[in-house]
Amino acid sequence: MSTPTPDTAPLPGSGTSTGLLERPETQTGGGGGDANHRAHIVKRPADRESADGWVTEARVLGLEVEALCGHRWIPAKDPEKYPVCQTCRDVLSHMT
Repeated sequence: MSTPTPDTAPLPGSGTSTGLLERPETQTGGGGGDANHRAHIVKRPADRESADGWVTEARVLGLEVEALCGHRWIPAKDPEKYPVCQTCRDVLSHMT
């Protein structure tokens, strides 16, 4: 089973790319259910050079990121320990 790369090329016309991130323990309440145990593919803001750089900055500074599926959180866990969110995969497959 292959997973998306952490940093893909910018999307045509959007100025964004994606990166693989996880759902952290820092989010509380309001459900979330299965999303708590999934790695998500993260949108990279247009003003960032790479998804990896954005992930690192968000993790260090405690900034919120947004996944392709719309899920928002502050990264804190190792995404390699979790299966990738199927909704994020589906969105990414329609973008490429």
